[in-house]
Amino acid sequence: MCYVDVIVPLLVPTPYTYKVEEETLGIGIGSIVRVYVGKILYTGLVVRERELPPHEGISYKNVSDVFSFPKIPQSIVKLWEWISLYYMCTMGEVWRACLPSSLEENVSELDNRTYRTRTLVAVSEPFLASPKGVLLSDTEEEWKLFLQRYSKRKQMIRVAAAVREEKNIRYFTRSYIAEKYNTSPAIVKSLIESGFLRIVDASSVSSYTLVIPEEELKQSQQAWRRCLEQSAQNIQIQLIHGEFDYSTPYTSLPIHWIEGKIEAGGNILLLYPSTELLSEALPYLRILFPEKVELYDANSSGMQKESVWNKSLSGSGGYIFVGIRSVVLLPIASLKGIIVLGEEDSSYKQIEPNPRYSAVHTALMMARLMGKEVDVLLCSRTPSLESYIQAKRGTYRLIPFDYVNPSKNRDCSVDLVDLREAFDKNRVSGRLLSFELQSAIQKTLSESGKVLILHHRYGYAKGVSCIRCGHVESCPDCKIPLKIYKEGGELVCAICGYHKPKLEKCAECEGKSLKEEGTGIERLADEVRELYPNVPVRVEDSKSNFGWEDADIILSPKGRPSFALLHGADCIAVTNLDILFARPDFRAEERVFQFMYEWRYTPKHLKRVVIQTFNPHHPVIDNVLRSDHESFTAVALKERYSLLYPPFSRMISISVESKDRKEALAYTREMISLLVSNLSDCTTLGPAPFPVKKVNASIGFRIWVKVPIQLPIQEIKQIMVRIQNSVYALNRPSSNLRVFYDVDPVW
Repeated sequence: MCYVDVIVPLLVPTPYTYKVEEETLGIGIGSIVRVYVGKILYTGLVVRERELPPHEGISYKNVSDVFSFPKIPQSIVKLWEWISLYYMCTMGEVWRACLPSSLEENVSELDNRTYRTRTLVAVSEPFLASPKGVLLSDTEEEWKLFLQRYSKRKQMIRVAAAVREEKNIRYFTRSYIAEKYNTSPAIVKSLIESGFLRIVDASSVSSYTLVIPEEELKQSQQAWRRCLEQSAQNIQIQLIHGEFDYSTPYTSLPIHWIEGKIEAGGNILLLYPSTELLSEALPYLRILFPEKVELYDANSSGMQKESVWNKSLSGSGGYIFVGIRSVVLLPIASLKGIIVLGEEDSSYKQIEPNPRYSAVHTALMMARLMGKEVDVLLCSRTPSLESYIQAKRGTYRLIPFDYVNPSKNRDCSVDLVDLREAFDKNRVSGRLLSFELQSAIQKTLSESGKVLILHHRYGYAKGVSCIRCGHVESCPDCKIPLKIYKEGGELVCAICGYHKPKLEKCAECEGKSLKEEGTGIERLADEVRELYPNVPVRVEDSKSNFGWEDADIILSPKGRPSFALLHGADCIAVTNLDILFARPDFRAEERVFQFMYEWRYTPKHLKRVVIQTFNPHHPVIDNVLRSDHESFTAVALKERYSLLYPPFSRMISISVESKDRKEALAYTREMISLLVSNLSDCTTLGPAPFPVKKVNASIGFRIWVKVPIQLPIQEIKQIMVRIQNSVYALNRPSSNLRVFYDVDPVW
């Protein structure tokens, strides 16, 4: 008899100890087990073995059952423990994020579950390789026996030969073969039984209508070979800087490098920055690496995730595990390579709920824990300042990637419009559309092109004020102006979500002279429709990614619009770039540089770009127009150093939320007082209100702590937790109050 410590998917700070009656169960560190907490059965992870119980005189529960999965590698268990420590959450929250939902279900027989999978058929390799089109015909006698076995052998041979000659199709449905070649399902079944065709899992293959451009494939792979020849053998992480198109993996991925890792029996971890880009790339991936690609993302079902889990733990190797963020939490055995596309993208950071991890940093720690045999490629069009400085310090190797897609239009005109001058000369109509911008729109429409207008203001107007007394309608809790939304005709607070009907008269003086201040995306869309009454106009909706195909003018309030919109745009117009510069984020200039670079180089047939700004001589704009990333990073790093922002410090955000605003504010101020007195070498900022997008919470406050890079971060975190516990013990807040941490936050 022995004892084990088990992590369960609950918000508890420590593991529970259980008794193992039969040592033949083979339970050890990394085993996945079923245990009871109270009367509820949970799936747990064994993280420690004990010969003796931690406390005498206590009756410990038995482990109920054990999954037949291989044990989680100790390097993966250490990685999950690191996530828990670094991102200041419990191990139970990490385990809950890693565990497929199907493994949490209460099932009586763990090992007798079946997986329903959709299958396709493909031409078998021996038949494809045979010069005569004869299946495994080592002797003429074998072929005669085959002919005698099937009564409709001539029809089978006809269909098999026709399928073999298909050039653009690799995988087929049974109905497709039967309908196209005028045969019966029985013939298709006989072709499978006889070995002409083989069955494959549909989830591991691609659409059968795509063709990869051979010339682009050849040129890009030659560029990849030149690029990787410069990689340093003694440096594990290579930072690849080039003009990547992540939607086409035949140009953005080193195919020979991946194939070499797979042939050596290893697995590959491939991270994409968005679901949209992954959806575009996935069919090509499955053509390039047939039956090797395993998708793991939030849209996969619990059983699909469990199936991928099985393959990741098998240790057999030969798979490419691909996803957008959560794939980094897979327990991948035999990992040999990691590729991160768009490493600078903020979507790699988990915002909510815990663990609030960065997929990029987690992938780098995974490579570090698994040893030097795991090579890492960080690919980026505009490397983040954090990665760039690591390359300058020699931790990463910075390598240029010189491939440029010849199919993209490089002769794009970029016009800067000085809004101050345009307003002074009365050359603006439609609220924010200068004459230069309108000319570009009209010219694009005359060429049957599509126009994408970027206006970074949500809603209809930013507020409503009284002309008579100057009163501005504000949120009673947050004291900020209420934004107007056209849909529903409501005034809405952008911080806490407070809303009220649109007013007919001033709440202060009861005057009816109310003025709508500012221009939101909805108001600008109305102006565009007035200027171009016969042109279909649409606004990009955050709730859906479709319905824009019939529009010639599309407006988007996002800094990074949908890939489909950018890719198909012939003209991009930015109404006021200064809105992005004014964002309350120390990374604002870096984000603008990244966005502008993306606007300029993502579209396939872009002809013109019009950027309106009150500061056309801003150095960031100049650096983008000259594609000078090095000059931009030099200036940005100097500014970050002077202000002690990352990468020269670490940021930790502490958030306090509650239904009771006074309670949350009092708790936050008490924490700030203790943080300032106990962390004198750090900079503590706040409190500031933040949006609480939940029905059951009304308000929250946030504290920021800047920790100099030379200070031991783990000790700082321990002090923070002790301060939180002492404030909790003194104030005894209600159960509604919740405190959580965000290490390396992204706004």
